[in-house]
Amino acid sequence: MKDKSRQARSRYLRPALPEEAGPLSRLAYRAKAGWGYEPAFMEACRDVLRFTEEDTASIVVEEEKGVLLGFGLYNKQEQELTHLFVDPAFQGSGTGKRLFETIVSSLAAGTVFQIKSDPGACGFYERLGAVRTGSVFSEIDPDRQLPLLEYRR
Repeated sequence: MKDKSRQARSRYLRPALPEEAGPLSRLAYRAKAGWGYEPAFMEACRDVLRFTEEDTASIVVEEEKGVLLGFGLYNKQEQELTHLFVDPAFQGSGTGKRLFETIVSSLAAGTVFQIKSDPGACGFYERLGAVRTGSVFSEIDPDRQLPLLEYRR
């Protein structure tokens, strides 16, 4: 059961700092592992979930008293939400929704973008208004397909 008292503390959004690439990579790994994947699959994900100082330039982070709760990364050139991760201890607290809405609000009205979703997160995006349009092959496992969604601002 999640600690509800942690959910009630103050939170805020801010750009990530370049030196947070390592902690954000570890947060992404923990969040992905929270879906119950096998260790071999998680090891295969490690490089995809490793962020660099350059990646953090467009990441939005929500933080609570020095604790990274989650982050999102939107690629404007590709019109794609490439990452949105919430620490497992804060999933279900509204953190992911707040991150998503913050990213969306930074985009021009009429923007349409894609989301290649983890199968476990597909319902989350659909609840926020994204529509499933198909599927794409995973870059981790070519035999695995990921839900492809579209969101219209």
